[in-house]
Order: sequence, then structure tokens, then C-alpha cells
Amino acid sequence: MSIESYAPAEFERTSLDEAQIADLNDEFSELLPVERIEKAAELFAGRLVLSSSFGPTAPLLLKLTDEAAAEIPVVTIRHGHETDRTLELADWYQEAFGFDLKVYKAPYFEIPPEGTEAFTEFQQQVKIGPFKDMLNQLRPQAYLSGAMRWQTDWRAELPFVQDKGSALAIYPLADIDPEAVDDFFNETGLPRNNDYFDPAKGSDQKSECGLNLARYALGAAA
Repeated sequence: MSIESYAPAEFERTSLDEAQIADLNDEFSELLPVERIEKAAELFAGRLVLSSSFGPTAPLLLKLTDEAAAEIPVVTIRHGHETDRTLELADWYQEAFGFDLKVYKAPYFEIPPEGTEAFTEFQQQVKIGPFKDMLNQLRPQAYLSGAMRWQTDWRAELPFVQDKGSALAIYPLADIDPEAVDDFFNETGLPRNNDYFDPAKGSDQKSECGLNLARYALGAAA
């Protein structure tokens, strides 16, 4: 079944069944990243956002989305542990691509020891909670994420489309490899964030912050 065969009304539901998601993954597997974004924008017109941390690979998704569907708003979470370079480049990217940036601020907390219940709660407070606030406010049917399969062990089997409960997560860059990332920066000359830090990813910055692992159940519409 192709994406075009889905009636838009079908996507008013908060989640799709496994067969529908499998069909979407099959469709996306045959497309280029920019084409996946175009399809997502067609399918979820007005109900799609792009989630960015403005990290090392952020410009790929930002630039491709600017080419495919520049009207998609960009959402980000500010946790208070951002490096100066991250904040500087967030402003730079916004000016360069002209997207509508929506910032969701988490309360500031000191980083607790990793592997403790306190650290798990910290991830909930500074990442998952604010992201759920965004979903409750904007009510997207889907969101774009720049996650790639080579980045963490958990992402090795990352699909292009994943049910996250109240919305679909779409990973149009899932199959991009590190060499293609390097080629992108060499070809475009866009600045790369080499001083990025996510306090919810652990000291080695190779763990999941929690956003990709969570499922989201929304409250009543405001």
C-alpha cells in the first residue's frame, strides 16, 4: 500500500496499527531522505514538526526540510546545560533557514550520578517532560527526528517510522552513514557543532537521552 492511498482522515487518530506503520516503512525505504520529508509533509500537512537539539548533525535535517517543506516548525528543548556553541549555532541555523522556532524550557537541575534512579528522573524532567508538553500544546500527528542508525546501539535497528503513542516519530535520515554526514558538511560548508553536550546522554554522550525510548500519552486538549 502506498502512502498516497491513505486518506488524511485516517491520521486523525493518535496512533496507527502495526500493519499501517509497516506499510509506511516499506514506502519510506524506497525514498531518498528529502523525499521522505516531502511525503511526511504531504501526509501530515499542518500537523508535523521537526525536533532538533542543534547538535553535531542537526544541519542535515534542517537543510533538507528547508528544501522539502520550509513551513514545518522546529521545536527544541532548552535544559540549561547547553554549550555556548550550541546556542550560537541555534541562532545561526534559524537565521540561515528562516524556520519558526518553538522553544520549550525545562527546569534547571544539577546532573545526578549516572545509573541511578535520580538520573532516570532527571531525564524525565529535562527531556521527556518538556517534549510531552510540546506534544500537548501543538498536537502534531508526527514529528521529524534526525536520529541515525550508527549513532547509538539502540538506534542500530531504527525504522523510518515508529509509533510513539500519541504521534509517529519519523526518522528520514535513519540510513545515512557517517561518511555521508562528512560529505554533507564538506559540500555545503555549513557550520558543525563540535562542542555539543546533552546532560541526559551520560558522560560518554553515547547513550539515549530518553526521548527516543519514550511513548507519549497526551492529556486533554487545551
